[in-house]
Amino acid sequence: MAKLAEEVKARRALERRSRSAMLAEEEDARQTRKRREWVANGTYLSLEELEAHVPCRGCGQSIIDRLGEWPPLMQLDDQQKRDYVAAEAEFNSRHPECTCPHWDRGRCR
Repeated sequence: MAKLAEEVKARRALERRSRSAMLAEEEDARQTRKRREWVANGTYLSLEELEAHVPCRGCGQSIIDRLGEWPPLMQLDDQQKRDYVAAEAEFNSRHPECTCPHWDRGRCR
């Protein structure tokens, strides 16, 4: 009976890895489509443009504004947490299709 359990564990582990790989490929394809769309409609910003504080062509604000440099969430006091939540909500309202948890040097992380 233990052998069957090991076979089931191995099959499930393989299925998890397969699912994870499929999700990673889908996300890569989504990012590639978005990048091509941005290039086609003239909204793509190079890293040099981001570092030069060229404003986002979608919302008009600089992506690298140093406003997102927060300490770890566990170290924020109550007011900082409210400010963080408000800043995230404001960013998400300007970039509703962005699925990135945060920006770092112009790249999704």
